[in-house]
Amino acid sequence: MSIENQAVFYLRNVCDYDHNIKSEALLTESVTNGFSEFSSLLRTIYQDWRSYETSTVPSERTKIGIMTDDLENYHNLTYTLDFLFAVAVAGELIAEGETPYISVN
Repeated sequence: MSIENQAVFYLRNVCDYDHNIKSEALLTESVTNGFSEFSSLLRTIYQDWRSYETSTVPSERTKIGIMTDDLENYHNLTYTLDFLFAVAVAGELIAEGETPYISVN
């Protein structure tokens, strides 16, 4: 499967935050806006999948039928997602005045 196919699959599965969702958590407007910005970031990443085609390994078929360069490029894309997930899990939402940011120790 090519990186383009994977990126299109991921792109079609990006969800938007619905401001009408009832929640017990008191979410500030900046937090809910952050959800929208994150969805936008994901769409940008998936639409720009060519930026992740940086493999320099020879293009050879693997045992599972995927080309080695496609596999490395796919990992470039998925590692970016893993990084964003790790930041979201490990990060702490902090605000300095009206400016919120994620701090990762």
